Amino acid sequence: MLIMHRRVKRADIPAFLESDMYTRLMAEMLDSGQACHGEVWILGDREEELTFRRVKVRLHPDYKTVEHPPTDVLFVRGDHWCYVPLLRKSLARRFLFYPASGRGIPRRWRHFHGILMDDKLQEPILRKFYPGAYLGVFLKTAVPEIFHPLPEEKKIYDVCLVGDLVTARKNLNSIAQAVTALPQVKFVICGKNIDPHLQRRLGARPGQLTCLGFIPRTELNKVYNRSKLGVLTSNKSDASPRVILEFMAAGLPILANEQISGIDKFLLPHAGRTAATRDFANLIPQMLNAYHQYNPYEVFMNNFSPAQAAADFARHVHAVLQMPETPPPPSWRGKLARLLRPRIDQYEYVTERNND
Repeated sequence: MLIMHRRVKRADIPAFLESDMYTRLMAEMLDSGQACHGEVWILGDREEELTFRRVKVRLHPDYKTVEHPPTDVLFVRGDHWCYVPLLRKSLARRFLFYPASGRGIPRRWRHFHGILMDDKLQEPILRKFYPGAYLGVFLKTAVPEIFHPLPEEKKIYDVCLVGDLVTARKNLNSIAQAVTALPQVKFVICGKNIDPHLQRRLGARPGQLTCLGFIPRTELNKVYNRSKLGVLTSNKSDASPRVILEFMAAGLPILANEQISGIDKFLLPHAGRTAATRDFANLIPQMLNAYHQYNPYEVFMNNFSPAQAAADFARHVHAVLQMPETPPPPSWRGKLARLLRPRIDQYEYVTERNND
C-alpha cells in the first residue's frame, strides 16, 4: 500500500511523520498484520529514503520523474495537481481517494475504485458522480503520544478555539456573539493567519482573548490542557476536522457547530455536544460549569484510538481490493467535475435550491 503527500520541508519531516494521522494508520496496519508492506511518499527537496516504525518513507523532488513500483492500493489524500503525473503511470491495482475538507468529488483524477466520505449523508451525491465506486465513511484519529491529558497543567483559559478569520470554512467570525455576550469568559485562539485586529473584530475586551497564532503540536496539546472547553465553529465545508479528535485525546470537552459534516459519529455522550452557533453564548457557561463531568479522553480511547481507526481503514482497503481491477467509470457528472470544480456542500446547495 502506498500513501502520497504534498511537499514537506526536510527539516519538518520527523515531526510530520510523528503527527501525521495517515502515516500512523499505515504503521498500525503493519504492526497488527493487516498490511504486509507500506510506503509513504512525500514531495521533498531531494531523493531520500527514511523509515518510520515499519513504514518506508520516500522523499521525491518531483512525482513526474518517479518510477512507480507495483502496489495493491494507492491511497490518494486530497485532490491536488501534483499527484496527477504519478497517478497517470501508477502500477497500483486499486485507487482509493479521500478528499479531505469537504472536497468530496474528485476532479483532478477520475479513475478511483473507492472514495471515503466524512458523512454517510454525502453518499447520495457521490453516487450520482461515481455510481460504481466503493463508498465508505472514514474514521479519523489523533496521535495520543502528542495529544493526551496533562494533569499538571492548570486551567488558565475557559474556551479554546482553533482557526482564523481568513479560512471561510473555519467560520470563526460566528463566535463574535459569544465573545461579546460573555465578557467574563477567557478565550484562546490558535491557528495560522491570525488577524492582528482579531480582538477588535470579535468584540473582545482587554485581556479576554489570547491569540497564540501557529504553534507546534506539543505546545498545542499544552494549550488544550490549559483550557476547560474546546469550541468548534466550522461549517459543513470543514468536514470532520481532526481538531475534534485532538480535543478529545487531550481530554477537552467539545461544543461544536451542528452543521459540521460527520460530527455526530465523534461527539458521543460524555465527549461534548453540538448546537447551532447562535446558541453558543448560552451553552458555553453551562458547559464550563459542568466540564469536569465529561470524559472525552475515555471516549477517544474506547472508540477512536489509532488501533481502532486503523482496523476501520483496513476494512475499506480490503473492500476496495474486492472491486474489479478496471476502475468503474464515472457518470457524466463525474466527467464534468474536472470543469465544474464541485464541492459536496456546493452541490447540496444547488440540488436543494433546484428542488424548491
